[in-house]
Amino acid sequence: LGISLVCGAVALGGLAYSFPTEQAGCVGQSPRCDGSGVHIGHGFILTNQHVAMPLSELSSFRVPGWKYIWHTIDVGIEQTVFLDRDIELGIVKLKPSMLDFAGVVTPCLSTRSVTRGETLRVTSSVGGKFPPVPAVLVVSDARPLMRLNPFPRGESPYSAMTIIATLSADQAALVGPGSSGGPVLNEDGELVGLVWTGRGLGNGSAEVWITPVSSWLRQLQEAEIPEDVLQVVLEARC
Repeated sequence: LGISLVCGAVALGGLAYSFPTEQAGCVGQSPRCDGSGVHIGHGFILTNQHVAMPLSELSSFRVPGWKYIWHTIDVGIEQTVFLDRDIELGIVKLKPSMLDFAGVVTPCLSTRSVTRGETLRVTSSVGGKFPPVPAVLVVSDARPLMRLNPFPRGESPYSAMTIIATLSADQAALVGPGSSGGPVLNEDGELVGLVWTGRGLGNGSAEVWITPVSSWLRQLQEAEIPEDVLQVVLEARC
């Protein structure tokens, strides 16, 4: 069985106005949800490269907001500034907007590697749900390795830097279509990676494949990326 992770969530780390932490939004042509990303400040989001690649000026970043009442804010996409398939990472710049009304408090980027047995949390719009639902993961293979996508998206299979976490059978339905690019946080609320694919297991549980921050932070510093964009990413480190 394969898990197609196409549409997902945006971690907000915490929201002002006493909102619950880790609320999520979608990336896509509203009201459709085509992917996900995490806001790291200064109007930039991190997402998967396969999510960022097809974005256009008609796409937006949909986040929960609060100004007197609950509402949803659509923030326009200005441009994609970085893509790398080997680490399944895309960086997208948002248009100047009402993003401040969302009260976004972003998670910092963890520079440490996760360990086998560590408990993580992903929040995602599985099945297009909004607001999203959380799921608890347990790291089963903490070695960052290039691993071949077990569920190719109608294209030639490719590999990306990956660590693997496992969902128990009772949590497996909480990650799936709608979770690609979903933010993965550790118990301290730090971003440790982004979901990029996964697969079901025979016993009803599932694997979630994560591109880890600890691997791609180093690669970003050596990549051809605008200096101002790199600075935003580096300032987001914990």
